[in-house]
Amino acid sequence: MTAVLYLKEKKIIHRDIKLQNILLDDSLVVKLADFGLAICEGAAEKDNTVCGTPCYIAPEIIGRMNYSY
Repeated sequence: MTAVLYLKEKKIIHRDIKLQNILLDDSLVVKLADFGLAICEGAAEKDNTVCGTPCYIAPEIIGRMNYSY
């Protein structure tokens, strides 16, 4: 299972996926890092906080639309 699908299953929004946060270990297994902006969605299904690295922000965040995992 990929990291992004795993996060979706666990209802976690990473909010800062970018090249610098995708790592390879010694066995060339891909790892996702830096969960500093991540949130776990519980009661609320959507969020609209503007955050992330400017060049990698999703269009729905720039447009201040609700987004989810």
